[in-house]
Amino acid sequence: MKRTLLVAAATAAVLALPATASAFSGVAVAKDQARHTVVIAAKGGVVRTVRAPGRLGSIRLGHRVTYSARRLSDGTFRATAIRSTGSARSAVLRGVVVRNRPKLHRVLLSAGGTVLSVRAPSRGFASNRGPRAGDRVEVRVRVSGSGLAASSLTTLGHSGTLELEGIFLHATADTLRLAVEHRGEVFVAIPAGLQLPQLQPGDEIELIVTVDAAGAFTLVSAQRDDENDDDHEGIGEDHGRVEVHGAITQLDGGTITVQSHGGSPVTCAVPAGTDLSGFKVTDRVEMRCASLSGTLTLTRLRQDDDGDDDGGDDGH
Repeated sequence: MKRTLLVAAATAAVLALPATASAFSGVAVAKDQARHTVVIAAKGGVVRTVRAPGRLGSIRLGHRVTYSARRLSDGTFRATAIRSTGSARSAVLRGVVVRNRPKLHRVLLSAGGTVLSVRAPSRGFASNRGPRAGDRVEVRVRVSGSGLAASSLTTLGHSGTLELEGIFLHATADTLRLAVEHRGEVFVAIPAGLQLPQLQPGDEIELIVTVDAAGAFTLVSAQRDDENDDDHEGIGEDHGRVEVHGAITQLDGGTITVQSHGGSPVTCAVPAGTDLSGFKVTDRVEMRCASLSGTLTLTRLRQDDDGDDDGGDDGH
């Protein structure tokens, strides 16, 4: 019998996304040939990174597309079919600010598992008074073959966690260097005791990080960018929550640790009074955690079921 634990303090905020194939539509706002991905923004601003190896030749920036895809454990999607249905000049993106680069008139935005570079006007939000790292924003953009140009930006709130993807450059005992969109470089603090997976310079990787009030990043987990996802294990971030599919490796002392294949372990605090007696070390689970008062805290734990679909999605 499948066991599921929902922590009452945060269950209302959990957003379920389908693991089975579903139909979607939107506007192509970015492509990455190396990752075999296209980034698609739905009408409501929901952004998805869609893995479609061998299917991207006919897709251009600004194309309206319809596609069928299933969600992977790292939060990206794998397309089973994708086609262009027309063109668009604009789109809406909802994401989290990675960096505001006022001198370059650019804002780096994490959305749907991809870091996007958005050109900003010389006056307005690309300034020292503009959005800061961790701010949740809605950006209206003009889409062209040369990329994205913002026409407006609205700050919606602040997120304690976000996802970064890019190229691994180097790591010391306490700092990881990541190259992101448009030659940007991000430094991420590595907490004492956190184990990195085996990485080589040039590897495409995905990071889950926390962001403090000053905009500094601290690593939660790292994994290689895996377009195959054959083992149904991985780590993703969605709306400020971290989701991990893997095996329990530690369960005591008020914390729980889950290890996904090819990723670093993720440890979350267990709220007082939470009964985890139905789970044990080595169980394969889906764990969801949220940053509460700066601490990654368990909000949901259940036995993992690769084919389970416990809810719908918004923003088709």
